Amino acid sequence: VGIGLREAVERLGPPAAVSVLRGEEPWQDDVVFSYNGGLHLFWYGNEVWQVRLDLRYPGEVLQLRMGAARERVRELLGQPWREEEDALVYHLEDRGYPVRLRLYFEEGLLVDAYCYRGDL
Repeated sequence: VGIGLREAVERLGPPAAVSVLRGEEPWQDDVVFSYNGGLHLFWYGNEVWQVRLDLRYPGEVLQLRMGAARERVRELLGQPWREEEDALVYHLEDRGYPVRLRLYFEEGLLVDAYCYRGDL
């Protein structure tokens, strides 16, 4: 979150696909860079404002892997900032703007992770 185009391409290479995700309002539209392995970068202006890791992502996020049990997430990350039926939301260390981590679950297992600026 917060990196620019040059840094994203230097770190990750060119995306496998580029798409537009339509929001309810025109100002909510995002350009999305999708990479093999379930990594997606959402752009606001010239910076990444949101990163999505889907079920295909093979790595770890804060010592968690996709498919982790909801209880395991709570053990590792503690009490969430907000809890929903299908998600846990954590407030991460500010970087001059609020950063949130939203973890989605299906049947009690982690299937999606979104890290995003909470002020956009």
